[in-house]
Amino acid sequence: HAQFIFVIPMRRIFTNQLLKTFFPILLLWLFGYMTLFIDIGKSSDRFMGAGTSLLVIATLLNAINADIPKTSYLKLIDLWFLWHILNTFAIIAYHIVLDRMRKQFQTADADEIKVFNLRGVKGDEDVIEVERSSKIRKINDLAIIIFPLLNGIFYFVYFILNLK
Repeated sequence: HAQFIFVIPMRRIFTNQLLKTFFPILLLWLFGYMTLFIDIGKSSDRFMGAGTSLLVIATLLNAINADIPKTSYLKLIDLWFLWHILNTFAIIAYHIVLDRMRKQFQTADADEIKVFNLRGVKGDEDVIEVERSSKIRKINDLAIIIFPLLNGIFYFVYFILNLK
């Protein structure tokens, strides 16, 4: 009575996913995040950079989804893409809100400068503009910290879920 035992080692080769999915998405998100470092006065450049990043992430989502089996449930890779699409969209929305605030501050500065000029006060125009622009810079500095912090929390939770 002969008995054969076959051992078929199965392991996941994850380097392909790292190179084709995780690394490019991380770079694209970083590209969108780096738009926070562009001069605040150049809002169209900030918006277009982040918008380009979002479009490429969405295109990559379609290419990656074509390579993986179709399922009716949410896969972890879908969660990865959803996070980065929403996060990049949040960066774009942030650029729009910050630009609106900057324009409102400029309008308020112009109104206050007219009042100063009507009263005959000279020289305070620069003080008003510096106060308002420093508020915008502080908000932008806060966003520079918050966006990667949120990403770090997501990565921690995502990879903990993947290890289980």
